[in-house]
Amino acid sequence: MERLSSPAARSSVQGFLTIHSAPSALRRHIDWALQNILGTNMQVAWHSQPLLPGTFKSAISWRDAEGKAAEIASTLRSWHYLNFEVHERNDNGGELFRFTPELGIHRALTDLSGAVLLNENQVSEVLRNASALRRHIDWALQNILGINMQVVWHSQPLLPGTFKSAISWRDAEGKAAEIASTLRSWHYLNFEVHERNDNGGELFRFTPELGIHRALTDLSGAVLLNENQVSEVLRNAFDEDAIRQAIAQILGNAWDAELERFRGAGMQEISHLRAI
Repeated sequence: MERLSSPAARSSVQGFLTIHSAPSALRRHIDWALQNILGTNMQVAWHSQPLLPGTFKSAISWRDAEGKAAEIASTLRSWHYLNFEVHERNDNGGELFRFTPELGIHRALTDLSGAVLLNENQVSEVLRNASALRRHIDWALQNILGINMQVVWHSQPLLPGTFKSAISWRDAEGKAAEIASTLRSWHYLNFEVHERNDNGGELFRFTPELGIHRALTDLSGAVLLNENQVSEVLRNAFDEDAIRQAIAQILGNAWDAELERFRGAGMQEISHLRAI
């Protein structure tokens, strides 16, 4: 597995690790890993995690050479069923790693208050591409659907400088997959595309953080869980928490939660127009 890396400087820093949930069987392995990385015979205090029965939580801090946070994050993420964050702070700011089984690893630089930093170049790139992509999306949809359609764009209040739209079509099966494959290549989009037929349908959801998710749906639009998927979960999951997380991944719960805020954006305006 590729190791996470930290800047080359090795000045003394303060580190904080919060494990929000860990299966009982992994606690001893985590203790050994932390003792090995930090070079101390530390005793990790574990407490029951009420949000996920059968799992445990803990928090530790240390002072050591710079780079331990990256080493801890690289080690802990190899155990897929953990939820954790590890933060390393120095006189100039710090480095933050966060991990969940559904989302994977995220690394960010932080300021002295612990807030995540986003530099000017990153902001400009996101906002510039978000607006400029509208024309490219129009062309892509026209090419896939074979019609000279006009996509109507509206400002997205949740993300100033970005836009939203919704379209529908009737065509041969497979267009949803083709649209999803094309749109996912533009990283700064949040979208969902649903194709329905007489037997159910196929749903694709995408966010920049989570990537693409595909699922089959029934006639009501609900995501289906088939026998093979259930068998795979039961074969690979070793406790109730792991089973819950695996099923949530198949159902796309993380994608649904992330996109739900966009679905409701602007509803107050629609309700007002209807009232008028």
